[in-house]
Amino acid sequence: MFVNLNDITLPITASSTPTAYAIPSAALNCVRIRVNNACGSDVVVKGEISSTTTLVAPVSGTAYAGSSISNGTTEMFNDTTAWTHISVYSATGTGLVNLQFCYGQ
Repeated sequence: MFVNLNDITLPITASSTPTAYAIPSAALNCVRIRVNNACGSDVVVKGEISSTTTLVAPVSGTAYAGSSISNGTTEMFNDTTAWTHISVYSATGTGLVNLQFCYGQ
């Protein structure tokens, strides 16, 4: 994956309370989101269209909207221009997740 060294990065603290974080205005037109999970546990992320969090804590056997990212991994996602916020949830850890907004492929 190719990203610019100076792409906009939003470091957030994941916790067991699903929280929506605003995408920086300078990043709203980016087409990719690179997520680096350094939280200490798996996290779930979900694109949102407002500051209201619609992400729900995953329950075994119940489908949910969002993507799980294993601890210590980096994933790249396509962005949609409708998203203005990103929700993040961690069941067991409280730690750093870096969201990088980019045009990389």
